[in-house]
Amino acid sequence: MRLFRALRTDELSSLFSNGILSRCQNCDIIPPIPTCCNITDRQHVNSGSRANEKSRYISTSGEEDVVAWYCENDSGNPTSKKSATYIEIDEEYSDRVIWTCLNEDYGATANNRAKASCEVLIKDYIPLENIKNIFRVKSISKFLFDLLPEMYNNEHGMEFKKIQTRKIQKTIKYLLVWKIWGENNDNDDMNLIREKFQ
Repeated sequence: MRLFRALRTDELSSLFSNGILSRCQNCDIIPPIPTCCNITDRQHVNSGSRANEKSRYISTSGEEDVVAWYCENDSGNPTSKKSATYIEIDEEYSDRVIWTCLNEDYGATANNRAKASCEVLIKDYIPLENIKNIFRVKSISKFLFDLLPEMYNNEHGMEFKKIQTRKIQKTIKYLLVWKIWGENNDNDDMNLIREKFQ
C-alpha cells in the first residue's frame, strides 16, 4: 500500500542512513523503559506531535495532499520549522500498521482527527527500502496555481505537479510539488541527495 509522511526537519539528515525511526526507542532497551512504549495508538492520535512523551508510532497518511499541506513552506527549501519535504512509502499490510482512520473506538475527537487526515500509524520504524519517492513542496498563489498546467517539465527535465489541498484547519493551500528522488533513480542520484541532506 502507498502512504505518505511529512518529514520533520530533523529527519532529513538521517533519512538515508536509518529510514524513519519512531521517537520512542526505549522498547529496544533491555529491560525496556515502559513510559513511551505504553502509549496506545488512541493516545497517539489524541495528542499527536503535541505530546510531551513521544510514542512508538509514526504518523502517515493515505492522502498526499494532507502531508503536503503540513510540510509546505514559501521557499520549497527545508527550514527549522518546516521541512518542505515529504516521502511516499510502500508499506506491507501487517500488525505494525494501524488504520486509525477506520477505527470508530477512539472517541469522537480522536476519530475525527484520524479521519480528517486519513491517518495510518506505523509502529517503530519505516525502513529505507520502503521509501519510494521524496518530494519537495512550496506554497504558491491561487493566481499562479490557476495559470500552471496540472503537470509540466522545466528546461532541466524536472517534473512538477500542482496540488490543491482540501480544507485543513480552515485553510486550502495551493502547492507546487516536485520529485527530488525516486525508486527509479540510480545509486549516484541517491548519493547526491544523501550529501545534500547531511
